[in-house]
Amino acid sequence: MEVGADNSNRLRLCVGCLFVLLSCQACGHQADPDAALKGRLAELQRQTAPPGSRIGNSSGLVRSRFSVAASWEFETEWDWETYSEWVKSGLIEFEVVRRSDSESVFSRPVGGDTESITVRRLSNSRPLRVQVSFSMYPQ
Repeated sequence: MEVGADNSNRLRLCVGCLFVLLSCQACGHQADPDAALKGRLAELQRQTAPPGSRIGNSSGLVRSRFSVAASWEFETEWDWETYSEWVKSGLIEFEVVRRSDSESVFSRPVGGDTESITVRRLSNSRPLRVQVSFSMYPQ
């Protein structure tokens, strides 16, 4: 009878260990807290880099205490005027804060935060080189 009780205790112990192991694995897997921001950045890159351009020199997300920032560059065969009009029409949810012959700044409120995009011309000749900077900070 002791052998049966011993096997029963071992079975309980194994089931308990398995339960703890599975619980720890479930707790250890957490969603990427930046997944939504990374998706937003990908969307903004599509909205700011014209067809046929290649994005390079991307900083990825950079967090500070109260803000998030990222930047990327690309080259295009478009001229600055054509590109400026195209990007303005693609960022319709943003307000144009400032616009010059080498830079455009856009901003919009988003649920208590502000998204800001600065588009800067880096070259005067073709291919046109452009840098886009994104930041999000509390209002």
